[in-house]
Amino acid sequence: MCGILGYYNKNGIGVNEVLQCVHAVDKVRHRGPNSGGIALINTQTGDSRIFDEREPGRYISEGESVEIVAEQNKFDLFLGHRRLSIIDLSAEGAQPMRNVDGSVLIFNGEIYNHEEVKAHWLFGYKPSINSSSDTATILEGLAVHGEQVISAFNGMWSLVFWDNKTKSLIISRDRFGVKPLYCQQLSDSEWVISSELKQMTCFNAFEFNIDQRALSAFSENGLLNFDNRTLLSGVTSFPMSSLVKLRSEFGILKPDEQAVKYYNPAIEKRNINAAEAVDQFRELLTDAVRLRLISDVPWAIAISGGVDSSAIAFTVQQILGDSAFSGVSASFPGMVGDETEFIKIACDALNVQSHRTGNDLFNRQSLIEHLDHQDMPVTTTSFYAQWSVAKLAKENDITVILNGQGADEVFGGYHHHFYRFLSSLIRHGRIKQYLSEINAYAEMKRLPVNRLHQIIVGDLKLRMMLRAGLRKFGNPIIEKWYSASSLTESLQVDFEHACLPYYLRVDDTNMMAHSIESRHPFMDYRLVEFGRSLNDDLKIRDGWQKWLIREAIHEMPNALRWRKDKKGFTTPQDQIEALVRQDIIDSQAYLDALGVKRSGSLKDLSLAHWIMQFK
Repeated sequence: MCGILGYYNKNGIGVNEVLQCVHAVDKVRHRGPNSGGIALINTQTGDSRIFDEREPGRYISEGESVEIVAEQNKFDLFLGHRRLSIIDLSAEGAQPMRNVDGSVLIFNGEIYNHEEVKAHWLFGYKPSINSSSDTATILEGLAVHGEQVISAFNGMWSLVFWDNKTKSLIISRDRFGVKPLYCQQLSDSEWVISSELKQMTCFNAFEFNIDQRALSAFSENGLLNFDNRTLLSGVTSFPMSSLVKLRSEFGILKPDEQAVKYYNPAIEKRNINAAEAVDQFRELLTDAVRLRLISDVPWAIAISGGVDSSAIAFTVQQILGDSAFSGVSASFPGMVGDETEFIKIACDALNVQSHRTGNDLFNRQSLIEHLDHQDMPVTTTSFYAQWSVAKLAKENDITVILNGQGADEVFGGYHHHFYRFLSSLIRHGRIKQYLSEINAYAEMKRLPVNRLHQIIVGDLKLRMMLRAGLRKFGNPIIEKWYSASSLTESLQVDFEHACLPYYLRVDDTNMMAHSIESRHPFMDYRLVEFGRSLNDDLKIRDGWQKWLIREAIHEMPNALRWRKDKKGFTTPQDQIEALVRQDIIDSQAYLDALGVKRSGSLKDLSLAHWIMQFK
């Protein structure tokens, strides 16, 4: 887990360009505090130099500083890296990593199955790199097999690979966009790619302009990361599941036009019964968790007392037996949204200790630091609770955290998923099942059945109006979200556009701000494909959402397994917002001047804070 930077200039990289790049690499030192490195490459000849950081901001190769070498103006590609050491903590695992033929790799992420990739794809090949890291496997695999090997990776990544044999450049991002990668064409002959948006501001050619469509989506609907746009006009996210291969002409990088999908599976529904689904789910989750336990540094589980984190924790226990592990939790007893009771149930059943956040959650300076690191505005203080959990992990020398991100968007965890499921039952004439489900849900949630009927009928009417063109929202993602006519369609929109990309981006910035690697067993592509292949009634049954997870992980105490409320990282929002109430009031006048719709909450302050940070 690291921070990367790539910069190309057709006219050559001189001292001024190198200084801007070094500044941009140092900007994300928090992502990789263990070491730093730079590669300068001539894309025409293949000549390259690797520079190691000897002291903060000072990079040396063969006794020469990178600034001295840049004076020759003989290189046109800069690759920079900050390392958070997770696997193979030795200097042999440092990046940029170069092999014997002069190919160079920078990589942010983790390939959990790298030993399997090595055994299958590199069998019979003599290794040219003395490292047991996944970085070495990626470099060797790409050098031998090219981009074809990427489809074998199980993990999360953003990578840039210079293939010296073919004089080509490969840029790739993981299947579901877990790891960030931003791109900007600075001029007709130069571009930059980075792990965080703030790195873009280090370049003289950067100009602050707001993408008005993205701004409108956020201010009106709270939407961010719903497509490859960012709030910065001209800066885009590299498409997930994609790669770009540049040959001979390197000066133009337009991923939305150049990217090729390496992963776009056609998912067919599986005709399996509940018992078969339970067995297959357990097997897949167990292997997904097993792979994500590989680490040469201390790790923990984010324990909230919810179904998703508990499923991971009890699966870990099944894998490790009596081996000890720890947890990290957000806890604020006596306040709205507190889950201490459920955290204690989980920890007692697991016989583990969970480090818990305390009053530091109500620290104004920490809240402002959280906003500083986001690179985009936020909508809720729940993200701040996640930030506090990462800070707590860092204070306890934990470097890797497993969490339950992705389970809701695959197995139907949000309230609106239940409504879509019920409306689809009506559309397909399954009235008996509809009545059974709505009655079970009403009893469980202690809600009037008539009120639920009104919600479902209203949902159906709205979709009919959208399809007839009688209602418009002005944003295609919002319209797509409301138009989803089945649970399957609704889950896909949430997974690819409406929810998960935003949550993953915040998860990355929160964790990496504290040099923590976040791992997501439910984002294992095999588990995602399995979930998408299941019939809806294996995800929602008898009023229970994420039924399959609850049914499969029978080791969980019933108080967790059949827990009726749905919470994420819930927080006492009012009390936390009170820390910055005056800031929020001040920011509203600022947003009025920009013509931005206000909400009178942390969302306002976050947007104003972001604009002032980048402007």
